[in-house]
Amino acid sequence: MPGVDHTGNSEITALVTGDLEKARLVGEKYGVEDVYTYEQFPQMLVSGKVDAIYRLAQFVVSYAANALESYFAIGTKGSISMQPCYTYGKSLQQTVTIGQEESHHSFRNTDHFGGEMKYFSDCILNDTHPEPDVEEGYADVRVLEGIVKALKSGGPVSLEPFVRTSRIDTTAQLETLRAVKSPDLIEASNPAVGVDKVPKN
Repeated sequence: MPGVDHTGNSEITALVTGDLEKARLVGEKYGVEDVYTYEQFPQMLVSGKVDAIYRLAQFVVSYAANALESYFAIGTKGSISMQPCYTYGKSLQQTVTIGQEESHHSFRNTDHFGGEMKYFSDCILNDTHPEPDVEEGYADVRVLEGIVKALKSGGPVSLEPFVRTSRIDTTAQLETLRAVKSPDLIEASNPAVGVDKVPKN
């Protein structure tokens, strides 16, 4: 929720919840007066108080091994590796290898969520199509469905070639909101116990 305020172009106008007491406390902290139950969701949609809806899905996965996050792209002349590369609250580290020569780059930690919200809100305010869009979502889903079919059949699955009808200039998506301190939690446990709540660069 601090990320929404950080965008400078968005605000939270209502909460939909299964825990009214928790929503009341959160609303008091962030100045949100309108709170709805899930049963009242249709009522909120026609209230005229919201322009966009952010839905949150949660899942927990636990493995026996130590946490690891990395990304590699390997070509005929060189490779790029990122580690760390996905976790919010960390600066990103990149290594570019061309032949036997290596170069290292560090990208400052930013407010990932705030940047995403700012970009999405800009798309709404300026009536522009966001990236990724429905077409890109379809491109991903068809691959996932192909994987499921391959698992069920035990053999390879061929997909028809897919070409995007348009490409968006990714440089226009660049957001550099500074990292912000995590807020105090309300009626919730910390999913990253032992991790410093103040982002480091």
